[in-house]
Amino acid sequence: MERGRKPGKSPICYVKAYPSYVTFGFWKGQTLTDPSGRLDAGGRGMAGVKLRSLADIDADLFAEWLHQARAMEATAGS
Repeated sequence: MERGRKPGKSPICYVKAYPSYVTFGFWKGQTLTDPSGRLDAGGRGMAGVKLRSLADIDADLFAEWLHQARAMEATAGS
């Protein structure tokens, strides 16, 4: 039996709802490249962005963050 990390068992992002906003963030968000400066650092290396309306979503920026986070996780698993 092979031991180690299993695909899909290490989350890369999270969503948390509050009464007036939603936080979309990354478990290792502080290591992502973020030229926009929108990611706010949290605890344990996490970082996220508060979304108060649909206008706060930049699809291209979020896709870039997701690509970075996924690539980082894939590299860590090899």
